[in-house]
Amino acid sequence: MDGELGDAARPARGGTTTKETLFAEAERPDPAGEGERAYSCQATELLRATTRTLKWWEPEQYVEDVRSGNAPVANVLRGLLVGFLNKFQQVNARLLPRFCLLHNCKPYPFVLGTAQATSGHEPLGLEPGDLVEIKSKEEIFATLDERDRNRGLRFDSEMLHYCGMRARVLRRVEHIIDEQTGKMLHIKGDCIILEDVVCTGTYHRSCPRRIFPYWREVWLRRVS
Repeated sequence: MDGELGDAARPARGGTTTKETLFAEAERPDPAGEGERAYSCQATELLRATTRTLKWWEPEQYVEDVRSGNAPVANVLRGLLVGFLNKFQQVNARLLPRFCLLHNCKPYPFVLGTAQATSGHEPLGLEPGDLVEIKSKEEIFATLDERDRNRGLRFDSEMLHYCGMRARVLRRVEHIIDEQTGKMLHIKGDCIILEDVVCTGTYHRSCPRRIFPYWREVWLRRVS
């Protein structure tokens, strides 16, 4: 959880912040009224902290990206072209699904799962600090179903940038907070994040969040 700590989570003089005080500060009422625990952080409060939500087609956001130096002109233009293509793919899939012209109406850059069914594999047992190599896109596609998922975890197009590269394991992920509901989700199966391997926003109109993609161990190989 991100977000600033309130007084309850700040350590007393000479003390330290604990997981218990952090959770107590971040906990909030369940918005669905179902009695489950819910939490708040920078991600869950993003829309409430926003004064105006821009539609993707409004031009001033892209002009400001270039003017402020956040993104080069080439990156902005590429992001817009990809965005228009993927909107076309969405409309095509919704209105004329039988006449998809490009890769079954999937978004660019076309993650193409080829596995008939995704099954288990020999676990690597990766731990923080382990060096791994990310497999090629062809090897990864062979582990994905028609929805580009392996046992429910989706391989995102932004992850294609890193195929063939090496990185160290940052940590194993066992639970995350759902940004829409604030509820804690428990991750089933292996889920890995890698050091300095973040979403670049290349195919998502230069999104600046730089979040960590989640990796299955079957998409990685251990390096001695």
